[in-house]
Amino acid sequence: MPEGKIWQVVKRSSLLLLIILLDIACADKTLPNRQETLTPEVNSIITIQVKERPVETATINSLPVHPKVDYPKIANLWGIDNLTTDPKLYAGFDLFVPYTFPDPARQAELLHTLNPDILILNNQYATKGRPEFAPIFKEWWDSKPGEPGYICFLRDSKGTILLVKVWNHPMVNMTVLQCRQAMVKKNVDDFKASSFVNGSNQIYNGIYWDLIFGSISWLGPDIDSNLDGQPDNTDTLNKAYQDGVIDFLTQLRANLPDVILAGNEATLAYSKWMDGRLFEWQLSNILDGADYLTWDEVIAEYRTWTVNANSRQMTIIQSSPTQSFASKYPGSDLDKIPPEIMAEAQASYQRMRFGLTSALMGDGYYSFDFGPMIHGFPWWYDEYGAPVGSQGLTLPPHGYLGQPIGAPLLLDDNSGVWARAFDYGLAVINTTKNVKSVKLPNTYCKIKGDQAPLFETIVDADQAKSVGGWKKHDAGLDQFGKSVLVANANSSSTVTYTPSLAYSGTYEVFAWVSPTDNQSTSMLVSIHHANGNTDVQLDEKSGKLGWRSLGVFLFNDDSSGSIELHSNGQGISVADAIKLATTVRYNDGSKVDQITLQPQDGIVLVSCKP
Repeated sequence: MPEGKIWQVVKRSSLLLLIILLDIACADKTLPNRQETLTPEVNSIITIQVKERPVETATINSLPVHPKVDYPKIANLWGIDNLTTDPKLYAGFDLFVPYTFPDPARQAELLHTLNPDILILNNQYATKGRPEFAPIFKEWWDSKPGEPGYICFLRDSKGTILLVKVWNHPMVNMTVLQCRQAMVKKNVDDFKASSFVNGSNQIYNGIYWDLIFGSISWLGPDIDSNLDGQPDNTDTLNKAYQDGVIDFLTQLRANLPDVILAGNEATLAYSKWMDGRLFEWQLSNILDGADYLTWDEVIAEYRTWTVNANSRQMTIIQSSPTQSFASKYPGSDLDKIPPEIMAEAQASYQRMRFGLTSALMGDGYYSFDFGPMIHGFPWWYDEYGAPVGSQGLTLPPHGYLGQPIGAPLLLDDNSGVWARAFDYGLAVINTTKNVKSVKLPNTYCKIKGDQAPLFETIVDADQAKSVGGWKKHDAGLDQFGKSVLVANANSSSTVTYTPSLAYSGTYEVFAWVSPTDNQSTSMLVSIHHANGNTDVQLDEKSGKLGWRSLGVFLFNDDSSGSIELHSNGQGISVADAIKLATTVRYNDGSKVDQITLQPQDGIVLVSCKP
């Protein structure tokens, strides 16, 4: 976690989201069928049945829109509300959606001063609302039968307001004209209230909505939108709901013709009026093993949005660290997340690269943060380019790729490795679960950065082999993963970690330690490496929380290496996670004409300087 208290927003449970989106996929049919996904033609170009529109120059009142921002284009969703963190971190993003701005005029002016091209969207509500959000929602919540506002929150056939699970907020009844008109007025008024002077908004370039679904039947089996005492027919309800949202968008676009309109979960049926949508959870769930959709399907719809939206390309595709982080630290435990755990989540470099190179297969923006329940961290990666105001770095400037040259190409026939050329580089992604080596169309150079190792792996206690008196315990909030192994002092017990390494070479070995007064000061750790065996002592009683370096050793790319923990010394021994990371960096500036990618990984290459 960066210095200063970061404000984050509690988001949704990913499990619920999977259920909801499965229902939506079935009812709304926004995801294309598998046979309609990315199809390599004879010339190996991804094709989508949408005619690409030329990019048009546009202005949003007095705030200019820059549709041709150079790539990679980076977004931040629901960033902090006070900018106590270095504002340069947030100013580096091309598209910024703050959850709130307590002092919006000052904060927006600061960001625009640091980055004149930044686009800032006002977070508003289109189809949801809680009583504490606005007086109109309080009125609807408190309405009695027969009063005008009673119908404006969706209810069941008994008249009970339906709440979205986990978030506990109601959904607006978009099937009713008066309710839609009220939401149009609220959105227009809220946008104009944010420093709308002489017909110009001096702060925001547009509006962002969190939920703007293409159907509503996922809310529950008993929805009575017309208050006739009977559950609605699902198909009839979903059509009326989508038609209502389209009417809302039509009215809003008529009132605010030149502002950016973007939102989460929007169906392609809304793309005539909207400039983009957020793909929040899809890539992360693919990486976490979801089998109900594929990368091809997601990127096909993503690419369609980036060429088929209203007039500007404001679609965002997002990814995040493994779900295990978010599931262990739900919103209620937000303040309990140790900075060391947050730093490890931030260091999910391979998942970040997979998401970034996926985004570069289309023309949208990319976002990577803790998700799916927490957003807003100003995480910055070498692949994003040099941060705002940075000096003396080897990283290329932000927007270093320039503009894309054509559509993505499938390398080596059906290898599952895609590449897309840009003015000044190439993005390559391995979408398969196998290691892939491919020849590049030209010679390129890796960017020169020092963040990510060439390869790293973590072996948790769950994956280790224990012998002796070890007992399994649930991991605490400051321990790694789901469980740890604990043994009494001098119990002659051992735990062996056997990593699977992709490359031979030198690796730094780390052990995760959460110090307590009753732990051993001298746990013996035996490291079996390519040059023999080395014993080191690990103090688990004192020192800082997090990864402790055990040294740098040579390992072969086979299963011959291992790390063995012994429960010796005074105090209990705790076996948590072990990490191995190459001393060689992923982005080492080297020149390449072929590349080897690990499963579900990607790389951004640049044109070599003469």
